[in-house]
Amino acid sequence: MKTHFAHTSTPNTTPRPPPTAYRLPPTAYPQYLPLMTSTPGSPARRDREERITATGIRLIGAAGRMVSDAAAAGLARPAHEDDLLYAATFQLRPRLGTATVNQALAVLSEAMGRAHSGYRPLDRDAGTTDVFGRFHAAQWQVATGAEQWTGELLWRHPHPTVPGVALTTHAVLSERPGLASLTVRVGAPGGLQAVCGPVGVGQAYPSFLADLNRTVRLVFDRIDADPRVLGERDIEDFVSTVLVGEDRPAPVALLAPTETGEYLVSPSELAEELIGVAHVYVMDRHPTTYRLSDALGDRRLSCYWGALRAYLPGFSCADRPSVHPLLVADRVVDPVVRAQVRGTLCLAGRGRIAEPAGVDELRGSAHARLPGAGKGDTRGSATPSAAHSSPVGGEREVGITGKTRLVRETMDRLERRVDEALGALDRLLGLNATLVDEITALRANNAVRGASATGLERRLGDIERLLREQFGLVATEVATGTDDEEIQGLDAVEEDDSDATTLAAAVRQAAVAHDDALLVLDEAVRTAEESPYRDADRAAAVLDAMALVARRRQAGTLGTSLRDAFRDLGVDYRRGISDGMPDRMRQQYMARLPNGEVVEAAEHIALGVSYDPRHCLRIYFTSRVPAEPRFVIAHVGRHLDGLSTT
Repeated sequence: MKTHFAHTSTPNTTPRPPPTAYRLPPTAYPQYLPLMTSTPGSPARRDREERITATGIRLIGAAGRMVSDAAAAGLARPAHEDDLLYAATFQLRPRLGTATVNQALAVLSEAMGRAHSGYRPLDRDAGTTDVFGRFHAAQWQVATGAEQWTGELLWRHPHPTVPGVALTTHAVLSERPGLASLTVRVGAPGGLQAVCGPVGVGQAYPSFLADLNRTVRLVFDRIDADPRVLGERDIEDFVSTVLVGEDRPAPVALLAPTETGEYLVSPSELAEELIGVAHVYVMDRHPTTYRLSDALGDRRLSCYWGALRAYLPGFSCADRPSVHPLLVADRVVDPVVRAQVRGTLCLAGRGRIAEPAGVDELRGSAHARLPGAGKGDTRGSATPSAAHSSPVGGEREVGITGKTRLVRETMDRLERRVDEALGALDRLLGLNATLVDEITALRANNAVRGASATGLERRLGDIERLLREQFGLVATEVATGTDDEEIQGLDAVEEDDSDATTLAAAVRQAAVAHDDALLVLDEAVRTAEESPYRDADRAAAVLDAMALVARRRQAGTLGTSLRDAFRDLGVDYRRGISDGMPDRMRQQYMARLPNGEVVEAAEHIALGVSYDPRHCLRIYFTSRVPAEPRFVIAHVGRHLDGLSTT
């Protein structure tokens, strides 16, 4: 007997609640504030929590509550030394009776507010967690004991110059009776490679330390961060106890005055750039540099004529001069070159600063490092299986069979082979990068010289045509060996310039093609439109060469002054204008950046020696804006007025 079941469908009459709007953090997305109010519906759906992590993963309900705020924000300390870019420990001492910890919290809060306006001020008594997306997040924790107060900040923020790179600043403030300290560590996933070399490392330096040093005294290695002045009588003691001192842990940066007694870079500005990196000393007069050369016994190790030199730890008078970085002339005033030296010093000294104990360690929470965890383990990442896994060595080593030893030896040999192959690959990539750079430089050199030759031929053609028009010199044809048909053809080519690139178009094209190396201001485009300069191709080749030099400078591979770098490419670079130029005339060299800052664009490229604007062009720019690694081009056009020109 077969039984047949009738399949019936009953419509679902339960009313479906309207969708609930996403609950976004109001401080993170103020533009979506009108959507924050949920529509009426199911209480369970209306009360559901949602959290979006820094990597874009959406956690709903209980899953979101199981993840800590720091983990959801993707905040983590620099776990490996290779990711670490800067590390320093300071003692905080008051200036004029100020409360050091409160001043430090105010400076840190101000720095975070400049990066993103949504951060809440750091409170001495309460912790906070703010998440505003991939590049902006912070966690502040405090722990108070009977004899010690500790505050720990994990702050993720974008790199100031390298796009797409997020830095993590880990700061630990500690206060005991009569003693306050600050440890700062800055890192990025991928470390040196992520920030594109030593220049990016130097630019990742925490700028809030300069502001903090103005309110409290920062002391590292028992020496104040302020510059120290050396006279002639101080040189002998400086060389014997400071430079040659065996217990000197940090580099020494020595700045010399010029022959006129001036400094190419302000000593206070230099000291702010090197807080926690090197101790800054300044010689008071030019004759003091002679005393330094005598004390060192080798003027190649000395510092004079406005130069800046970094003496590394372990210095001796028998060292090779190239071991201790030296910046002279244009390289001293170039902030990118100084950032490269600072980055090199940061990388060399990052390992001597131990990671401080944070709030989690003081509280003894589960986020602390488990006993017996390896050096590379990150906090909170250990699992029961990892914690109870069998250790290598000790009593368990006896039970290892011969096959296991054979497997381990084979794996060790394989790892060594892989390391050797990776090392060879790195060397090959380095040679390839060097070859590509040389080929690019050669192409730029040929383009500049070819454009210059073309411009010279055009100029000679103009002169020839002018002579024939004014004097009717038929002898020109005989002297040059050209007949009437060739001359007419030359005239037709020169007169037919309908497809020629204009100067303004060349400037606009360079602004788009080289936006990573050149910042072309609107004023430069306007002056190019007004200029009657005829050799636009030559100007375009020079702009390409400027972009090449700027990129090599950003990567830290320039290795020479800007004057020599441009000279190798056949470009006439001039570092500035006369120091005696009156302020009235100096105003024409001032330029306004997109952020409103006014800078002096006195460096220039000279094309042509004539005062005729049809055959003479000047590209005025500056390479000395501290927060701008690109060349800022402010004027492309006629020669600006100077003491010898009108």
